[in-house]
Amino acid sequence: MLKQIMKLRYIYLIVVFFNVVNSLAFLVLGVYKSIKGYKAIIESISSKGEWGNPGVLLAESLDTFLISFVFLIFAFGIWKIFIRDNTKESDLPKWLDIKTLKDLKLLLWEAIVITLLVFTVTIIIENIDELSWNLLILPAIVFILTLGLVILRINPKSGKGT
Repeated sequence: MLKQIMKLRYIYLIVVFFNVVNSLAFLVLGVYKSIKGYKAIIESISSKGEWGNPGVLLAESLDTFLISFVFLIFAFGIWKIFIRDNTKESDLPKWLDIKTLKDLKLLLWEAIVITLLVFTVTIIIENIDELSWNLLILPAIVFILTLGLVILRINPKSGKGT
């Protein structure tokens, strides 16, 4: 029975494939946004006085690259956990040492918190002239997610079941 179930693990190749494709799509989108940001810098410098706020475009490109990174980490983690490749542990950086779903969850959690942090800063920069209390929702979410991650890192037994 276990051998039958283990044959199904190759279905996860579909998950890995599409997450790599998603990662590449976000990578291309990030490059496009970066080029657009650099173009805005050049136009802002040459327009003498009218600044097109290219920093927002560059921050958005960083956010897009981070999303690409999250997809790639997820694809690699699924590959490593379910497909069980023959990658030597010494060939990988220590932060990519994914052995369990919990390891993958924590790594993704960290990457998502960083992505949300950059996204939050981008939103605040975009709306710097119209600051309101509604903009505090995203930083609060990032704080709560970070606090949960810190608690899980301090007390590893609290996430034992996952």
